[in-house]
Amino acid sequence: DTRKNIGYLFQFSEDQIFNSTVYEEIEFGLKCFGISDVDKHIKDSLKLVDLSDSCLNLNPYKLSNGDRRKVALASILAYDPDILILDEPTVGLDNNSKVSLMKLLKILKRDYGKTIIIVSHDINFIHKFVDYVYLINDGKIYLEGNKYDVLSNEEAMKKCGLVVPNILHFSNIVLKNK
Repeated sequence: DTRKNIGYLFQFSEDQIFNSTVYEEIEFGLKCFGISDVDKHIKDSLKLVDLSDSCLNLNPYKLSNGDRRKVALASILAYDPDILILDEPTVGLDNNSKVSLMKLLKILKRDYGKTIIIVSHDINFIHKFVDYVYLINDGKIYLEGNKYDVLSNEEAMKKCGLVVPNILHFSNIVLKNK
């Protein structure tokens, strides 16, 4: 079943969550895919996203934005898809939550072999995490390649309404002044 192989994290987790407890939210996907040992999958996915079991009976809407995003991600990770698609995963997150998300994504990529596709305008986050970039403008691929080649291309970034990540901008200045 292709649906089980792909997990999609909405830009706004409140659009994705519809159950009244964290437990029910994570349990939903497991039931849909007929996965047994639900409690183990729920606890394992909570552990992955760094949430404790004490939140299982809480209403997800009463959690912070960052924790609600973690619940949405845990509900996906519980059924163990091969591919994760994250739509603007850093929107509304503070810096600590962004760092926590990046650590988790690196673990999922490195230790669990997940393919992770990120759609984002958060160029500094993209630069820190991804290997390969598709720069899209007007619904078409404008430029693609390794992150250094694409994200340091000031002309292409400007054309797409983006700015070069801070560290690459600094590198460009240093290299021009050699």
